[in-house]
Amino acid sequence: MKIPKAILFDLGGVLCELRGEAHMLKLLGGSQTREQMWRTWLASPAVRAHESGQLSEMEFAKQVVVEFALDIAPEAYLIAFRDWIIGPFPGALDLLSQTKERYQTALLSNIGCAHWPSVEAMDLLPRVHHAFPSFKLGAVKPDKQYFLRALDAMNLSPEEAIFLMTIKSTVVVRLLLALRRIAREGCTKLGGSWWSLVCCKWRRQKFYRPRIFIRSIRI
Repeated sequence: MKIPKAILFDLGGVLCELRGEAHMLKLLGGSQTREQMWRTWLASPAVRAHESGQLSEMEFAKQVVVEFALDIAPEAYLIAFRDWIIGPFPGALDLLSQTKERYQTALLSNIGCAHWPSVEAMDLLPRVHHAFPSFKLGAVKPDKQYFLRALDAMNLSPEEAIFLMTIKSTVVVRLLLALRRIAREGCTKLGGSWWSLVCCKWRRQKFYRPRIFIRSIRI
């Protein structure tokens, strides 16, 4: 594998800890497994429309409550939804700063206007060269158009970038190698914060243990 020119970081599960999965599973009351919930979420017309900037916060909340048959008022759902992002994992900010010195870096995220102010307040954005929130890009992962627009903005071909993501993501690109090989071949100089971030067991994650993988982008 060639050493990449750019490293693209997924936001949720890689850089930031989230409580959204736990919240949704609680609201579903056991009617769906975690895997079923994520399949439904990623395919949801309301979710896709909100995260691509086509649906307001309140209209999104109204439609999600109906789509998932949730026993909660849209207003109450939206209040909880806005609080889904807990914050950066330990070492994440240092990791971004160190990576930015050696590679082009970008933050990728399926995210709507409800959550973006929280991200802006976390000191993440000054530590990357680019940020591609889906609601501003007008497309969502794993759609091909999302990656084409992000790479075009960075003036890169797909072969020149790798994408750091969690195992539960469903990006339509080829799964390559687990973390150790990438660290050995392309990221050996990132320092201890790299390993403290990606190898730790995040104790507050009750429903899955994040395992970060590297994917090359093949479009």
